[in-house]
Amino acid sequence: MKIVTKYIVLGLIFTGKFVEALRCYSCSITSQNTDMKCLHDPVSVEGQSVVNCNKKYCTILRQELQDPAGKINTFVRGCEEKPILLNDVIDDPMFRTYYRSCSEDLCNAGDAIKNPSDQKISPDGYDGENLLVAGLPFNSSSISFVLIFWFVKNRFNYWKNQNVPFLQPKFPYGNIKGFGKNFHQFEFQQKIYEIYKKKLSPFVGLYYYIQPVVLCTDLEFIKNIFMRDSAYFLDRGAYYNEKDNPISAHLFNLDNPKWKILRNKLTPTFTSGKIKTMFFTLCDVGERLVKKLEKEVEIADDGILEMKEFSARFTTDVIGSFGFGIEINSLEHPDTEFRVRGSQVFEKPKYPPIFFQFCVNFKPLARMLKISTTAKEIEEFFTRIVKETIEYREKNQIIRNDFMNLLIQLKNFGKLEGDITSIGKLTLNEIVAQCFIFFAAGYETSSTTMAYALFELALNQNIQDKARDNVRKILSKYDGKFTYEGLMEMDYVDMCVNETLRKYPPVSFITRYCSNDYKIEHTEHVIKKGQLVIIPTYAIHHDKDIFPNPEVFDPERFSQLESPKIPQVAFMPFGHGARNCIGLRFGQIQAKVGLAMLLNNFKFELSDKTQNPLKFRKDTIVMLIAEGGIHLKVTKI
Repeated sequence: MKIVTKYIVLGLIFTGKFVEALRCYSCSITSQNTDMKCLHDPVSVEGQSVVNCNKKYCTILRQELQDPAGKINTFVRGCEEKPILLNDVIDDPMFRTYYRSCSEDLCNAGDAIKNPSDQKISPDGYDGENLLVAGLPFNSSSISFVLIFWFVKNRFNYWKNQNVPFLQPKFPYGNIKGFGKNFHQFEFQQKIYEIYKKKLSPFVGLYYYIQPVVLCTDLEFIKNIFMRDSAYFLDRGAYYNEKDNPISAHLFNLDNPKWKILRNKLTPTFTSGKIKTMFFTLCDVGERLVKKLEKEVEIADDGILEMKEFSARFTTDVIGSFGFGIEINSLEHPDTEFRVRGSQVFEKPKYPPIFFQFCVNFKPLARMLKISTTAKEIEEFFTRIVKETIEYREKNQIIRNDFMNLLIQLKNFGKLEGDITSIGKLTLNEIVAQCFIFFAAGYETSSTTMAYALFELALNQNIQDKARDNVRKILSKYDGKFTYEGLMEMDYVDMCVNETLRKYPPVSFITRYCSNDYKIEHTEHVIKKGQLVIIPTYAIHHDKDIFPNPEVFDPERFSQLESPKIPQVAFMPFGHGARNCIGLRFGQIQAKVGLAMLLNNFKFELSDKTQNPLKFRKDTIVMLIAEGGIHLKVTKI
């Protein structure tokens, strides 16, 4: 017999039919206006109870007190272009709040307890009828189904039982239905953060599938996670499969203690002294970027170029030399395999974000199923390149002062020259994994930062002029030459880079895995061992209470006068604390060199092809990638 089980999942977000001049009911019940007609009979409300809205949705917000239960605190009918939530119920210790949205004329006439799009849905998200449907045989399968149902229902009551504010989950996705399809994760996190950031709890409870997840909303709590109590949160909780997908077992993903030992061994690559010795390489590739753009401007239609692509070629060539000692020259040969495979990592992920979340939240099962999150051709390419490079260097006794040389020492001796302690010899697969993340993360973060900075400077010509003046003033001090010392003095360019990293953080959110039960200070809340903690970087960087007018590009936020006013963990484009990005300094300098050289030689303006405002692809995991690229008019000066 065919068994139909009805599961209602998280309502669609950022969807809906656009109707010009959508007609919606508009009225409210507040402490100043207690007329209950708005709730029971909106048509009879005096004044303009029906309005024409050039918006996408008719909406209802119903906020009830938890004690006494059901008493109306606020009730609002209206219309919005992009509601905070479409259809959901949110509980916290003081209120139960219903958010309802619909896209037909006068569809916001209900009481908000029922979803306008499905009047059969009860508040807990399941069909109101008994799941043991009449006519269904009560056999072992039925018993299994009932047990599963009650397990899920009990799991979905976890945050409620902990007296924690939470977002109502729906089986099977919890709160993440639509990730990578209807919206990017950072958009979802930002909306939840804005709702809960001033609540009594320092976090809000979410469900990723059936797993309880913590979304941080309080800076002091975040600071403790990164700093004072970091011993509880040293792991990212990322999924990797060292057996079936060895390239995934890299420094970014690895758990403690292997992560800590390996990080300490690789840190010498990224010291100021090491970066300074490689500065000539940075400038050499930068000069090639300038020459390439000069040629492209002459032949391009109206001088319009896609600057994310050229920024990516620049950083690809830098990383190839700095990390591998390989002359890639993707500036002249964009189809080189290094460039193609590098772009594939972020721009063409093997699986959609919601599947990555499955792997993160069900790691043992994902490993049992031998799930690999890296495309086979990417793994084969990096394995071949690393193997050939090591063999060539060892055969010809070539020693370079670079990242690869450190890894070769760890392969042969298990320690670096001059070290006493050994971490054990690295295998070829372990070396490939570290080379992979060094290349992929190193080129992508810097290239996106450069491209977004150029977009903002094209949008704000006065800031671009000031940044260019800063570059040229310092160059005149050093005989027109780019030097490491001179770059350090380009303070306004540095401010522009930091403001770009604030507005467009390379990693839109950060995760930490709780390794032991952790009681949050001044509360009764306990984060249990094994729970995932999310720090919503993008949301914090765009919090108007921390950064006034957050959508405005304002480098002065990072001036010597204003920068000290930024809370300690409010600006974290590369993470914070023990597990911050090992290459953050290199990444910033790489972007700064490229940006300074471009500003010294070119003027950037918006073009007919420029997408303004920018829209981000929804199908990336954590990165912010602009849809269609960043097309700017480039003029040689």
